[in-house]
Amino acid sequence: MNARRSGQSGYILMMVSVVGLVATMVVGSIFNGGVMQEQRAVDNHLAELRAYWAIMGHFHYAFSRVRGQKLCFDAAGNCPAYTSIQDDKTVQVLNAYLAEVNAYRRFTYPEESANYWIDIDRTGLVDDYPLKHLHSQWLMIRSSFPNTQSTLPVLANLVTRFKPLEVRFCTNMATQDTPCGPFNANNFGGTLNGLYRIRRLAPM
Repeated sequence: MNARRSGQSGYILMMVSVVGLVATMVVGSIFNGGVMQEQRAVDNHLAELRAYWAIMGHFHYAFSRVRGQKLCFDAAGNCPAYTSIQDDKTVQVLNAYLAEVNAYRRFTYPEESANYWIDIDRTGLVDDYPLKHLHSQWLMIRSSFPNTQSTLPVLANLVTRFKPLEVRFCTNMATQDTPCGPFNANNFGGTLNGLYRIRRLAPM
């Protein structure tokens, strides 16, 4: 009788141990899986932030050049009051400013592997609002992600995952507080002054 009870107790103890071990493994697997998913989410969000600030850096550079050089398109830097300036001429100068930082369109990070990089591109355009006047002074810059991205999993399909940004703005207002003029009017006052007002910054 005692031997039978002892054998049953040993069997029960073994089953409890097995069940405990399996439960521990399941909980550990769930925990590790959750940690891995959270790590991937953090890495993905970090990549999106890096792409965002890479784009914003180029936007800020363009606006600093606009403010400093006033969208002057004269080769010698002498810009008198061009009363006939049109938006398509102004956007040529804007793209020239953007071209000055062409060498900085690929972003790498010392804390990441050599296979980790983010490529961006950006283009200055005349605002595409319908029926816009040729002298409206409305411009925009659009960013994009070229098909030259890193193939690391954290950056896979970056071109479709991350939304490029677009900034729309007007230039050459009379003062810093002057609102942008209507799209269908000549808003150029005859002076290249480098003043601008951002009206929209949003994903495309």
